[in-house]
Amino acid sequence: MNHPDVIFYPWLGKNYNDRGFKGKKILILGESHYGDFSSEESNTTIDTVERYLGRLTTTSDTHNWKSFFTKITKICLDKDEIFKEDKDCFWDSVVYYNYLTESLKKNCRPTTEQWENSGANFYKVINYYKPDIVLVLGDALWKHMPYKNWNLAEPNLGYYILDDGKKIFVSSIYHPSSRYCYGTDKYISKEIFKKLIEYNIC
Repeated sequence: MNHPDVIFYPWLGKNYNDRGFKGKKILILGESHYGDFSSEESNTTIDTVERYLGRLTTTSDTHNWKSFFTKITKICLDKDEIFKEDKDCFWDSVVYYNYLTESLKKNCRPTTEQWENSGANFYKVINYYKPDIVLVLGDALWKHMPYKNWNLAEPNLGYYILDDGKKIFVSSIYHPSSRYCYGTDKYISKEIFKKLIEYNIC
């Protein structure tokens, strides 16, 4: 499988290029990996999604990190309860990439240098996969998105212009961490994603 030349290879759903999700090519943009991962472990992101989908098992599969992906799935599918077929259908239709090119230690936040050093790889990813939309996970990441070829269309919604001239629209939702509220925040995040999916790209 081909990948862009980045530190951590993105997860590429098998149906992304053929039909995507609701007819759109979607890139889900997370912030970072947490743990002792090195640049030599380039399949970390891919393996993480594989583990979530039950296609790859390890001794760490009992950890509560899976709730992160479950919340994303529920938001994007607009469902309060999901099953294995829902997970497979959604994640096989999208690209998932973590923005930071370095993994973080538990309870640590990115430094200014780490944010700034990750922009170049992000541009490689979006120019390689050419998504129609990018869903950014969390306000912190949204505030640190790079400004090159960036245009703000309205609050919490903008677009990048790719090297070939294509516009890709970008918006952010509440970060689906373990402390994520399933009330108002979840409703708002669902509405943001619906708006992003339906946005008229011209």
